[in-house]
Amino acid sequence: MTQENGSAELVIRGGRLVDPANGIDARRDVHIVRGAVAAVLPPQTAIPEGAEVLDAGGAVVSPGFVDVHSHLDAAEDLWLQVQDGVTTALEMEAGTLRTARSASARFVANQGSTASWALARMEVACRHPVVGGFDAFAEGARSASWSRPFGPDQVDRVLRILDNELSRGALGVGMLLGYAPDVTRDEVRQVAALCAARDRLLVVHSRYMAKWSDAGNDSLAGIRELIQLSRRLGTRVHICHINSTMVGDVGPALTLIARAQAAGARVTTEAYPYGCGCTVIGAPFLAADQLDSLGIDVTRIRLASGRRLRHPDELDEVRRTSPAELALFNWLDDDDWQQGLRPFDRPGVIVASDAMPSVPRAATGRFTHPRSVASFSTAVRALQDHRGWGISEIVDRCAARPAAIVGGPLAGKGHLGVGAGADLVIFDPAEVRPRATFEHSLPSTGIRHVLIGGAAVVRDGARVASAAGRELIA
Repeated sequence: MTQENGSAELVIRGGRLVDPANGIDARRDVHIVRGAVAAVLPPQTAIPEGAEVLDAGGAVVSPGFVDVHSHLDAAEDLWLQVQDGVTTALEMEAGTLRTARSASARFVANQGSTASWALARMEVACRHPVVGGFDAFAEGARSASWSRPFGPDQVDRVLRILDNELSRGALGVGMLLGYAPDVTRDEVRQVAALCAARDRLLVVHSRYMAKWSDAGNDSLAGIRELIQLSRRLGTRVHICHINSTMVGDVGPALTLIARAQAAGARVTTEAYPYGCGCTVIGAPFLAADQLDSLGIDVTRIRLASGRRLRHPDELDEVRRTSPAELALFNWLDDDDWQQGLRPFDRPGVIVASDAMPSVPRAATGRFTHPRSVASFSTAVRALQDHRGWGISEIVDRCAARPAAIVGGPLAGKGHLGVGAGADLVIFDPAEVRPRATFEHSLPSTGIRHVLIGGAAVVRDGARVASAAGRELIA
């Protein structure tokens, strides 16, 4: 049995190796030594003496999936992602502050984060140190003071906090701009300039979520702002969940991004394959007077606890009394869910989950949005069945491209070239099925084996190890 530390020698035999970064889609064996790929071999090459053998049984052997947008930290939540084929789960949108960054720490999956612009602003606004990630943001968002425009001295303090986090190994800066849309463009420019100077990724929830606006602050205006920053400063900008932030403007937004990329702008984006979003109920775009601009009404909103809202007064009450409570909102009808696949019709749009922490639900135990559990199996299934994609293209969007977008410490992720980290997922494309629903957070099926750093953490669909991942530090 492969040891948790990945020190054993292992040969994965009898599989179809799909490694788009290296142009491989063929029968190959993979030789792993001390947690890294030692060789890619023709089928039936002699096995090194003493090596363990894992028979892939004709299934696809691919790099582990890389999720650049996961808000998960609890082990049980992360396990559900691992069982969905995810070997690297990154908190890149909200980011963290002062989380432990230790090369020797072990995690359920490989993890890493950006520096949190929102938490840095909360620290400046409340004048005491802030520590944590998404939970700290949800708690701090109870006060509106962090989201107001800052003066030059306050912005300078925010920049110093972020710069210190980048020095400590943060993978970039995560900017929840859509939760503080009134901040000045100059502050956003200064944050983008900091990322450009450090050559770190700027990951942004764009400023506006609206189908229309006489004031010019609709969703497309938010995309143009980010494209202009990348063009002028050379910043690598990654725009989060283009499907949900663009509401009715997904096509035009993707056209803007494609034109910018063709002109040399370093802009990328992502989507998850659902027509339902999830965030804290206190988000500014979920205010009752903002719902028309999203093209929804209050009946499209339900709390993660299971309660459905029926009237604007109910929404106002929950936003006032429990602004950190998680809520789900449908911008597509359930029977229009295939529209959620539209962003992937454009080249380069990657799969990312926007996975949210689970919460108690009386009838079914713990619950989270199914995207947190099954985004990658849903993509594997739906892109085959409804878009006719080949497996190589799917693996490219789930593993190779996400790793390349982040770069830096992910250079050994998303591919299985010699020397790459031995993070692998073994699955039968015909068997993969998401089981998570809006009632039950059930793990996906068809993901046979998952290895992280050469250690088998899932075998035959069941967990077999507790912690094999590492924190990724720039």
